Amino acid sequence: MTSIELQCAGLRLDPECVELFAGEKIAPGFFGWIIPYGADSGLVGLGLDGKRGIALDYLGKLLKPNGS
Repeated sequence: MTSIELQCAGLRLDPECVELFAGEKIAPGFFGWIIPYGADSGLVGLGLDGKRGIALDYLGKLLKPNGS
C-alpha cells in the first residue's frame, strides 16, 4: 500500500463530518479521506494498492472539483 496526504485550505467542508471515498477510480484497493480542521481547511488524502497506480495521480483527481 502507498498513501499521500495534504493539508488543504479553501475547502467547503462540514467541520463535524469526516468524508470517506471508495472505488477503483478514487483509490484502487483502499480509500480516500477528507478530515476537516474547520469549515475551510483539512487533511485530504488517500491510500491505494501501489501495484495499481501512483498515489499522487489519484490525489490530483480527488482534488479536482468534478473529480475527473
